[in-house]
Amino acid sequence: MDRLSTAVATSLADMVRESFRTALFDSVVPVMEKAHAQIFRQINQAFQNGTKEFAANTEAAARAAAERGGAAATASLRAALERHASALAAASAQPPMQQLTAALQETAHSVLEKELSWWREQARGVALHMSRAHTPAAPPTPSAAAASAADRQMQVAQIQSLMSGGDANGAFQLALSASDLTLVVAACRAADPAAVFAPPCRLRQHVLLSLVQQLAADMTRDTHLKHRYLEEAVMNLDTNNPVTREHLPAVIRELQKQIMAFLNANPGHALTRQFKMLLMATESLVKSAV
Repeated sequence: MDRLSTAVATSLADMVRESFRTALFDSVVPVMEKAHAQIFRQINQAFQNGTKEFAANTEAAARAAAERGGAAATASLRAALERHASALAAASAQPPMQQLTAALQETAHSVLEKELSWWREQARGVALHMSRAHTPAAPPTPSAAAASAADRQMQVAQIQSLMSGGDANGAFQLALSASDLTLVVAACRAADPAAVFAPPCRLRQHVLLSLVQQLAADMTRDTHLKHRYLEEAVMNLDTNNPVTREHLPAVIRELQKQIMAFLNANPGHALTRQFKMLLMATESLVKSAV
């Protein structure tokens, strides 16, 4: 009896489960799908209507703002043009003499302002110079080094400009007056030795003496260039010139000392023979000046 009951219950359970599944898929699921589709259609329609309304409102607001801005710009431009026309009319209504007087006053005022500015700058420069003269020198700073480099570049440009203008003596004198061997070498590079030392020599005697003195200070760099100029400068020294005769011995002795030091430090240098010949020439020059 128990087995029969169990078998009947099992068969009925399977039938009930299958009937429920069939009823669910045939009746309930289609109804739910239709309801969900209807809800989604309503949501989509509401979203589209809201988007269209928002776009219309935004476009209307932008158009109104543009119209207001254009009107304001037009009004401002019209006012400016009216003021300009009024100013022109007032200027044209003045007598010619009044216009001339006003122009002269404006010009005089401008000139006076420039003069006062110049004098202020001069006074400031003098005060700064006096202050530096009474202040102990401070160690160079990076900004001072940059300023020095900028000044050197300006001096090199001035030297090259003088060379281009044919003033070789002025260019070398400017370089030598700075007591900067870099500028002296720059002047040597900018010049043509054949043109500078061709008879008559373009350099004056005191410039030649200073050139020999400064080039001899360091012959380890740009040796060929310095030897060329030293040789030409020594050959163009005039022992009959009073200035040359006075300073020649000291300058030549220092040159000989530097040449000997260079030869001792560089015994196999390519210019050894040329420097020895230069030594002989300087010795002869000193003897002729005595």
